[in-house]
Amino acid sequence: MEYEDRVLHLREANPDATLIEDIAEALTGFTLGFHPVAHTRTARAVYDKNRAMYELSGWGWSMQKCLMHLHTLGKDQGEHAPIYIYSFDSAMEEETRDQMLAALADKSENKEPFIQYPYERALLGLAMGCGPARLAYDYHEIVLELMGDMEQEAAEEFVDFNTAGGYLGVRTPEIVFQFKNLEGPSLWTPPQRSTE
Repeated sequence: MEYEDRVLHLREANPDATLIEDIAEALTGFTLGFHPVAHTRTARAVYDKNRAMYELSGWGWSMQKCLMHLHTLGKDQGEHAPIYIYSFDSAMEEETRDQMLAALADKSENKEPFIQYPYERALLGLAMGCGPARLAYDYHEIVLELMGDMEQEAAEEFVDFNTAGGYLGVRTPEIVFQFKNLEGPSLWTPPQRSTE
């Protein structure tokens, strides 16, 4: 999907969402989650942190300078500030990931553990920005997982009300609409079940 189309989808969800031109190609989706600091539900731009670092490194900067610059981008935008997703390595075992998350939680200021949903296939990675680190999940993949037990409309309603609409504290996971799953002018295109 072209950058202009991605921006159109984001602006449809939140006209005031912060966009960062420096890392335009890293814009991968948006979240409609509950903002952990402002305590409001708003759409925010989602950037792939690895892709953003790659784009910034093209400027000839050191990795440390890229990381410092990335953490300052959009920082003062309040509830409209973007979030960055650090994707987990697909080869990482669940036990290793859980140990890493426990260590991160233990080192954090409030020592609060990460909240995990039971949707393993939908887990995107670690969301950073706008409060403490938390997990991020793909909306469409959650719906697909639920469609094994219920119809699509019921699965969407369940996710909207019980998952994306919930607030479980500052580590409430982010539910992300990825642009690769969106088509046309609307925010939602029903996922297609694989026949394989």
